[in-house]
Amino acid sequence: MARKPVHTVTQREIAQSLGIHQTTVSAILSGKGERFPEEMHRRVKEAARRLGYRPSASARALRGVRSGLIGVLHFGRSKDTESHRLHEIVSAIHRQGYGPLAMPMASRVMWLKKDEVSACTVMLDARVEGLVISGFADDFDLEQLERFREMRIPTVAVAGVKLPGIPQVAEDRAQALYDMTSHLIAQGRRRIICLHRWPTGNTGFSSTMAQAAAEGFRRAAGEHHLSAQEAIFHLHPALIHSGMNAFQAGENAIREVWESGARPEAVICYDDSWAVGVYHYCSRHGIRIPDDLAVVGFENQEIGNFLDPHLTTLSLPLKAMGTKALEWLTAAIRNPVAPRLAEEKVLLPCELVVRESCGAARA
Repeated sequence: MARKPVHTVTQREIAQSLGIHQTTVSAILSGKGERFPEEMHRRVKEAARRLGYRPSASARALRGVRSGLIGVLHFGRSKDTESHRLHEIVSAIHRQGYGPLAMPMASRVMWLKKDEVSACTVMLDARVEGLVISGFADDFDLEQLERFREMRIPTVAVAGVKLPGIPQVAEDRAQALYDMTSHLIAQGRRRIICLHRWPTGNTGFSSTMAQAAAEGFRRAAGEHHLSAQEAIFHLHPALIHSGMNAFQAGENAIREVWESGARPEAVICYDDSWAVGVYHYCSRHGIRIPDDLAVVGFENQEIGNFLDPHLTTLSLPLKAMGTKALEWLTAAIRNPVAPRLAEEKVLLPCELVVRESCGAARA
């Protein structure tokens, strides 16, 4: 059955419903109705809301009216934490009094070069007043950002990428790995392996992540006098090169460790999805968690609560990241002559979520 065409409410219909002239409605809704009494403003705006009136974007553009929109280029894999990050960014946009125009650049949704160009074109045509780059962007065409720079549209990055000239707010991965490693050592585990993906990509994103993780891991190991044979930072091929999903990557990484003859007492996984693969390997090879091997993850994905035993992990400060980024962005939008926070980077702390997989509950 054919769909009925969507009816667009006009200013004339609003005027007819109130029994007033269309020019009165037009003046009030365009912000130029100072000569009309407050009661008339209230009646017109209430009628517009009741009838579902939406102003024309093209008409606003012709009048030079600000769009009130903030664009979001969201890079995310199939993990609930990725959608949670987008949710917190969109919520922060609403709290600042703007509307979101979000474009998902996920590998299973939109990832071709022409899609990147199209997404940026849609945002520019919609006259977004600011841009948020959310998350993972190893292979994004950074030349697209020049289009926003040319239009003097302020931009911030949330997680993932630190781009030249663009402020970023992200999780403090080095401190998070330090806290997790220290926690495991406090539980009596001294032979610890940290599984991480190989650095890849054009932006250097995963390289920065690996460096931060290694820094925190090795700092904790050094402070507690673990030897190089006890504390091992193990790199495994990234998914983009191996063709594996995250579960397979985790399973293959722990298989490499076990088949090398190493017998760690604890494993820190790149993320909770990798931890699922570690669990699978352990269940097939009679390795008991946490008795034989403590397993911990990263990102606090929902799946961690459905593993047996429940997964110890680190929770990302997603709400605080979105809030901080939008404070930066809206300040730049509202005061374009103010000094820019071009090279600023803020790292926010993660929260250690202790469950049974590290052995803490039994201890």
